[in-house]
Amino acid sequence: MYSHAQSVRVHTGVEWNGLLTTSCGETTLMMSDADPSASIPHPRWMPIGEEAELCSAGQWWDAIRAFEANGLRAVELLKEAGEPAGPVFIEPDGLEPRLYFLVPVGTAAGWSEPGTVALGASCHVLVPQADKTEPPGLHWRELPQAPRSLTPPIALRRALSRARRERRGPAEDTGTSA
Repeated sequence: MYSHAQSVRVHTGVEWNGLLTTSCGETTLMMSDADPSASIPHPRWMPIGEEAELCSAGQWWDAIRAFEANGLRAVELLKEAGEPAGPVFIEPDGLEPRLYFLVPVGTAAGWSEPGTVALGASCHVLVPQADKTEPPGLHWRELPQAPRSLTPPIALRRALSRARRERRGPAEDTGTSA
């Protein structure tokens, strides 16, 4: 049997429901508080606790930031096409709320879709905590479906491009970035 002092790995952080989390969701299963055969319910990078955390892009994922209207339409288009639409979260503050699509590491380096901003290595993103799925404030629109699930970049580019064309027509918007 496991004692309270035994764990998979020792970290300093916040314990929650048998899990211990550190900066950017480095998660450890505490053997004394949970079934050792149980899997961790959230990706290791996902903040667990009471507040959002500032996470480094380029480590577990890159992020693509889009304006809310185009981003929400892109989520619909991804689902219609049978593509994974998440993980995606919404930053509702400011003049124009924004969506963040988490994509594979390295995507930001070659990203060039108008009306979006690619956030990769050397960027930081405020990520909502795992259970924050409703407004107000920063919250998840689409939770990760599996620990390593990310939005496919080619499908995302197609969906964002189509969403932009539907809203503004086929002309490129050169002066605006999300």
